[in-house]
Amino acid sequence: MSAEIQVTITCNDCGTSRSEPAAGIDVLKRVRQRLATQGWWNETTTRGPGSLRKDLCPGCRNKPKTAPGVGDYVLATKYADGDPCDHFCVGFVQSVTEDRNNDRRYNVVDDKGMSFRANGFRRAEKITKEEGHRLVDLFAEIGDRPGPSLWTHLHQIRQAIAKVQ
Repeated sequence: MSAEIQVTITCNDCGTSRSEPAAGIDVLKRVRQRLATQGWWNETTTRGPGSLRKDLCPGCRNKPKTAPGVGDYVLATKYADGDPCDHFCVGFVQSVTEDRNNDRRYNVVDDKGMSFRANGFRRAEKITKEEGHRLVDLFAEIGDRPGPSLWTHLHQIRQAIAKVQ
């Protein structure tokens, strides 16, 4: 009796997962191609020392993106993937700059105006006061250890708030 091997792709924004049967060589490439026909999208960025692979489900791919502006309350992450092992914070956008590759950097400060990171954050998303409080309460649990993306945590918090309302 042989068990079928499954490959799971997870949306980097909301944490939605999709499993597909795997067979043969280049499994992940074929699974991504199959999911692309179902509305999933993959972006590979090769700038800099490494490459970043970002998988998005159809819902997140089609979601309108509005960039946060100065004064907005945000969740900000050093890199777009929201890895909890990288620098992240909840604060206010003090300024937005562009680097030499025309990539935005969000300079985020706390309520006293102290900067969280001199070189800014590559990704920031507007959040509500309640979302911010819940994220801060999770910081001890999230810690500086591998686990779900901060964007997955934010999505779960938004789902929990929507259920209550």
